[in-house]
Amino acid sequence: MLIRVRSKTGTWRVEGVTPSSTVADVKRWISEQHAIAPELQQLSLDQQGTRPATDSQTLRELKVGHGDMLFLAYDGEAVAAGGTVGTKINADGTLSHVTYHDRADKQAFRPGMKALRDMKMHWTLGEFMRMDAQFEFKLSAQKEPHVTKVYLDNASCNDFQGYLRQFAFQQSRCGWLYGTVDAESKEVTVDFIYEPPQEGNPYG
Repeated sequence: MLIRVRSKTGTWRVEGVTPSSTVADVKRWISEQHAIAPELQQLSLDQQGTRPATDSQTLRELKVGHGDMLFLAYDGEAVAAGGTVGTKINADGTLSHVTYHDRADKQAFRPGMKALRDMKMHWTLGEFMRMDAQFEFKLSAQKEPHVTKVYLDNASCNDFQGYLRQFAFQQSRCGWLYGTVDAESKEVTVDFIYEPPQEGNPYG
């Protein structure tokens, strides 16, 4: 027997249930497949939520049959940690579960954030541009320069860039410049670059 569950993030097909399956069984399936904690779910027989279903009720008692639909309401910010949201085929042909966090890391709008669809189902261009603008950083030149010239040591610069070329410049790395400043001419001479111990990644 198959039933459907409609939520604000889409409609899901719940297979393998029987008339004796309870609402708690359906909530457990939602928790395993879509990482929404059972205690945060409210299933109803109507979209307005005026006919709520209790955990102990069976599908037979609710008169829910094959192909019928239940309606799910839940807090969009409250997602269970580590829940299974799908499966993937491994290189050796075996199947393994994909957790919510595994999928979120790949689909996130920004590192540490949710995917756009998990935040909101429908976006206008203006809404997207306003949110994206929060992560834009613009550099502008100062009105008066602090120094007139900077002389860099070519060998140090080549060594620094040579390391990054190994990763196609897809890894962040920092270095401290050591040298001297001429107080009169305001010219800077960099003698070498010190790279402190660090583990870089594309984000910092």
